[in-house]
Amino acid sequence: IQKVLYEKVPARINKLSLITAIFSAAALVFFVVLVRLAPQHHSIELATLTDQINVKWADSGMNIRNGDRLWTNHVPLRLEQGIVKIQYDDGVEVLIESPAKFTIERSGMYFEYGKLFSHVPQSGLGFRVETPNARFIDQGTDFGVQADNTGSAELHVFKGKVQLFAGSGTNAKSSQMLAENKAVRYDADTGITETVPIRTEAFVRSIDSSANL
Repeated sequence: IQKVLYEKVPARINKLSLITAIFSAAALVFFVVLVRLAPQHHSIELATLTDQINVKWADSGMNIRNGDRLWTNHVPLRLEQGIVKIQYDDGVEVLIESPAKFTIERSGMYFEYGKLFSHVPQSGLGFRVETPNARFIDQGTDFGVQADNTGSAELHVFKGKVQLFAGSGTNAKSSQMLAENKAVRYDADTGITETVPIRTEAFVRSIDSSANL
């Protein structure tokens, strides 16, 4: 019986594998920290579609019935045909005429284009309609907004007051408080806000699908 001695060969470390392992571990740690610290944007249901007439949505698979709840952080809704009535939980009522594209938001509505009429009671003070180039903040009113594909928009105040901020995002170029029976148009191309005649007949203020009125 003879004792055999084996020579110890030092293990060789693959530098590429080591670097890959280090970066993978760092990426995993970064992802865990990001998930824990990033703000959570949960959807909230805060409005109900209460009535509609002759409605056709751009998404053929969309079927929103009377009484269905509407959520924030949802994909934009594109109304190709008809009129819908939406009631927020705080009592705000909004009628939207096609064609229109809009998104339900926590503090109001993002209105890309189309025509809407809004009735805001005391419980809904501060309701906001935002278009690509203007913001309208309600002070307890009945008002209408018409937003064009060009980014221009009109505001018609039928009752109460509305604060207008002209300009995109937080970079408002001007602001003014508009009283009842007044109307203005903001031109996105020129950046000019000018007074226009109020059009009381231009906005649908009520619908009744049971009578088709």
